[in-house]
Formats: sequence, structure tokens, C-alpha cells
Amino acid sequence: MAFFCSLAYVIPNKSIAYEGSGNASCIYNGTAWKHNDYNLSSDPCVFLWCINGNMTIEGCDPTIPTNSAYGNCKYVSLGGPFPDCCRYTRIC
Repeated sequence: MAFFCSLAYVIPNKSIAYEGSGNASCIYNGTAWKHNDYNLSSDPCVFLWCINGNMTIEGCDPTIPTNSAYGNCKYVSLGGPFPDCCRYTRIC
């Protein structure tokens, strides 16, 4: 028998900006991004956006919950692209 309970996590309101070369494109992890390109990733669960030469990266907030040392319950992402992958359910 499994017990399910859902946790909703807020879409993050923080970001990290990586300065570009002053033009409208970005380079991130060796990949060129055109101005206004974005990616809603699920692994890792982040939002990437190139805007005017700045790469913005947003992650889940709060971060992935830690599993309790009590019992055999653990948190599992509900999946999907960002921000859906920021939501977790606890499975026991």
C-alpha cells in the first residue's frame, strides 16, 4: 500500500545572470544561444533564457526537499519541464 501526499512549490523569483560579450547572443556551457532563446528543462529542473547577451538561469525555490530519515518515505518530482518539475509528492 502506498500513501501519497502532494507538495506545491513556488516558482522561483531569483535568478543568476551571466554577462555576455555585449552583443545579443549568449554562450552557456559551450552552446551558443540567440537573443530571446529559452529552454524549459526538466533535467536539471531549470529555466534558461538568453536576453541581450545575458544568460538567466532560474531553479526551483525552495530547492528539492530532503528525504526524512523516518520510515521509507521519499520525495519524488511530479516531472515535466520547468516549472512543473519543481513540484514534489511524498511517496511512502
